[in-house]
Parts: sequence; structure tokens; C-alpha cells
Amino acid sequence: MSFLHIPFIQPLSPLKFFSAKTENHQYFPFSSQRIRYYYLARNGIWHAIDSFGLRPGDGVLMPAYHHGVEVEVLKKKGLRLFYYRIDDKMQIDLDYLESLIKSLISSNVRLLYVIHYLGFPQPITKLCDFVSRHGLLLFEDCALSLFSKSNEGPLGSFGDASIFCLYKTLSVPHGGMLVLNNPHLPLPSLPECPNLASTSEYLFKGLLSHFELKWDGVGHGFSFLLYNLGRTFKKISRFKNIQIDTNKFEEEVVSMGISRMTKFLINRVDAEKIVRRRRENFLYLSRLLKGKVWMPFTDLPEGTCPLSFPIFARDKQDVYSRLISERVETITFWSVGNPDIPEGMFPEVDFLRKHVLELPIHQELEKRQLDYIALKVKEFAKW
Repeated sequence: MSFLHIPFIQPLSPLKFFSAKTENHQYFPFSSQRIRYYYLARNGIWHAIDSFGLRPGDGVLMPAYHHGVEVEVLKKKGLRLFYYRIDDKMQIDLDYLESLIKSLISSNVRLLYVIHYLGFPQPITKLCDFVSRHGLLLFEDCALSLFSKSNEGPLGSFGDASIFCLYKTLSVPHGGMLVLNNPHLPLPSLPECPNLASTSEYLFKGLLSHFELKWDGVGHGFSFLLYNLGRTFKKISRFKNIQIDTNKFEEEVVSMGISRMTKFLINRVDAEKIVRRRRENFLYLSRLLKGKVWMPFTDLPEGTCPLSFPIFARDKQDVYSRLISERVETITFWSVGNPDIPEGMFPEVDFLRKHVLELPIHQELEKRQLDYIALKVKEFAKW
């Protein structure tokens, strides 16, 4: 069995353009009345800081395990970051957090920044109690956790504000959301629409990925056609494409919003189906890999909408390369450390950066593709 390409991110089916509107507005975060849509989720962080009224020199409690671009945003705002421990299960060390805040009495700490990793919830009730006791604002980073819930409710609904990254879970060309749960926080001004080239390139890529995934034999011809159409459009377009797959924060696009096409596709999202399929695929892959590879998550809590299936790989760059050679796309999750944090300061975070590899489990994958992924992972990722 082989496939032309198994993408990490869900592709875009052309049938989506002919789908009827769905009722996704009843699902958080789309059910919120206080939303701003941005081209990238990191733009939402920038505007949330303004809504919070934070000023240069104010302190932020920040998880030591992070992507890096969110740190760049906060630093550009002049904020001081104090890092706290994340364990090898990607959970916040509450005792460390409590000890840290007590050591920072004179540091004007104003905000607790929380990341829900890969759809799995942090102990949000205890964190809400923590910020209440210490008079802090709470920001939930749900860029990896769209549609996920804890026992207490949807992730992103507990903090004063939260962000979501749409294209990581939905078949859209770009998009992030800022949700302001605190009614006393002012909404930012409405963002600008992106240029046509930035939307069209990622639409072409999504369609190309669909044909490569679904049409094993003839998909190459369709994808080749789409690829050349995309290249032609890019050449004749007067606009510069705004990248979504960048690790850098670009302040010049901070007020960029989403396109009409992205809104059109959002209105055709079947949230229940996405959550169900991602959970089914996660559990199926878990059964195939149990006892064969080392995994940070051994079960799937009720309500969790997993972004991916993480494993620990002894040499994750080697496993990544081997899987790419077998047409399976994975992500070497957050490998680059923060120069502010010396190696060894947080050993568990060092371990996660060195060994976590994400496998695809998105809603467009079928069992035959998951079988193939598991076969190759068992071949390459033995610890």
C-alpha cells in the first residue's frame, strides 16, 4: 500500500464550495458575541494585550514550553516574561506556579498566559482560582485546541480572553480568532481584509493536497494542474503573499483580518463531525501503536478534540525524514528553544522539544491511511 501524499494539515475538498451552511455558530468559540477574526492567531495576542491595558514593564507568567512567536509578540509589547514549569505530560506544574508568583511580589505581574497543548486541557478550574487569588488576568492560548472542552466547559471560555488558530483544524486558507470573554475589555477595531493572492495560494494548496490524498492514481495529474495554476496566478498578481507557515511575527500585518472566502468556508464547518472524526482517528491510531511507541498521552479525555497524535521519537528529525520519504507528513513539534531559558533549567521542556513528533489524525484521513501511518511509524520510531 502506498499513497501520493498524506498531509499533516487537513486538505480542502472542492465539495466544500457547494455545501450548505451549518449551525457552527452554536459551538464555542463561534457562539461568542465578542470576536475578532485575524489572518493569524498571533495578531490576536497583540490586540489582546492592548485590550488588557498592559504597559511596557508589566509582568507575564509564561509557560517554558511554547512555540516562540507568542513570546516575540509579548516582548515587542515591552512585557517582562517569567517562565514556569511544564511537565513531560505537557501539564502545568501548579506548585511551581504558586512558588513563582510568591517570588515576584514586586515585579508587577499582571497576566497568566496558559497554553492548552494539542487539544488537551490544562487544570483550568485551579488556574481560575489561582488568578482570582492573585488578582491576575487570564489569557488562554487555544491555537492548538479548537472545539476542545474540559469537564467544566469549552477551552478558551474561562480566561479574560483567548485565541484560536482556525487553519490548524479547519479546511480554510488562513485565520485566527480573538475572543474577549471579559465584557469590560474593549473590542479592537475591525481588521482589514487580506489581499487576493494570500487567500488564493492557500486555497490552491488545500485543493492540491485533497487530490493527492484522495485520488491515489490520478491525483497527481490534478495536483500538477493546480500547482501550475497557482504559480501562474502568483506571477501575474500584483500582491505579495502573506505567509501563514512562518515562525516570525510581522508587525506590518498585525491588523490583517480574514478573507470573504475564509468566512464562507467557516460557515460550512461541521463542528460535530470534525470532533468525532479526530477523536476516532486518534483512538484508532492509539490502538495500532500501543506498546510499539512511547506516547505522552495514553488516553483521550472526554471532550478533547485532538490536533494531532504526538509520540516520543529518540531521533525525531531522523523519523521525520524517513516518514517524509514514505509520503507521510509530520511535524517536529516546537523543537527550537528560547535563548532566555538556559538548557537544563526546565529538563522536562528540553525533553519535549527534543523528542515530540506529531502524527496527522485530521478529519479527512481514512482507516487505510492511518494503517499506513502506523505501519511506517512502527518501522521507524522504535525507542
